[in-house]
Amino acid sequence: MERILISILSDHTIPNFLFIKETLGVYDQNIFITTQQVEDNHRDCDLEKALGLRNVRRIKVSNDNYFKIMETLSSEKFDTDVEYCVNQTGGTKVMSIAAFNFFSKFKARFVYVPIGTNKYCEFDSDRQYDLNYRLSLKEYFSLYGISFEPDNLCINTFASLNGVFGQIKAKKFKLLYKMYNAQHLETAEQRAYWSGKWFEEFVYLRVKNDYHLPDTAIAKSLKIFRSDDKQNDNELDVAFVKDNKLTVIECKVTMNGFGGARETIEEYLYKLAAISKDFGLKVNPYLFTLHKMEKISGNFDKRIKILGIKGIYDGKRIAETDLKL
Repeated sequence: MERILISILSDHTIPNFLFIKETLGVYDQNIFITTQQVEDNHRDCDLEKALGLRNVRRIKVSNDNYFKIMETLSSEKFDTDVEYCVNQTGGTKVMSIAAFNFFSKFKARFVYVPIGTNKYCEFDSDRQYDLNYRLSLKEYFSLYGISFEPDNLCINTFASLNGVFGQIKAKKFKLLYKMYNAQHLETAEQRAYWSGKWFEEFVYLRVKNDYHLPDTAIAKSLKIFRSDDKQNDNELDVAFVKDNKLTVIECKVTMNGFGGARETIEEYLYKLAAISKDFGLKVNPYLFTLHKMEKISGNFDKRIKILGIKGIYDGKRIAETDLKL
């Protein structure tokens, strides 16, 4: 008997991608249930491309009219001599209810992938099943219509930069002389590196080392491109995926800027929050700095919570053996 996988799509297709990857070879055909918004945002095409599929059958339905959805599905004349699996994770509640009621008339099973769990469940059982597939960083971004160009070249080794960090820690997180006076170094590359690029490189290597991440899961100095734009509209210092969750890190050695440290850090927090909102529902944004946070009046707990920032790591927190990101 032929098996067909039905995927209800929304703007966040990672659960659809993971389930399809997990069950490769099980189903003979894929069908995407889409909406005008999904197709306008090219999420169906992004998913198809990321999966390496071609010419997936699509059924475009209303996103909020139950009777129109049922009418559209009925007009498709689904074969009764087929076993269907319906992934209920995406779409609106109305789409999900309509799909469930419609396909209940057929030989069908229904699954749901709780976002951020790496598990899926079937409606006729209380069991949960593991999703073993792990996204690469490229796959994650591609599902949101984003590509990137990284610069993963490291000038120094992790051991060397860890030694530099150790020297700064010994000085109670005061920067080294060559960092304070980086503008006087001989070459432009040296000036840029010791002004701050070294810290970005250190954070990248520290995260990669601590979490034993493969090259496909982490990158630094990412230039972000959306769709077919030739100009990048944003840059990320460090980004990685672990267990199918994205973490982005903004790296700033100090917070000395116009208006004072508090205003500067708030500016970075707002920037980080604005960038992160385009990368999915479960993004973990962090700010890493060597600035002594205890010297900034007040705290940022409320602002961080409102903006969805997961935390600020200063030198003392970075020095802990487990980053706990």
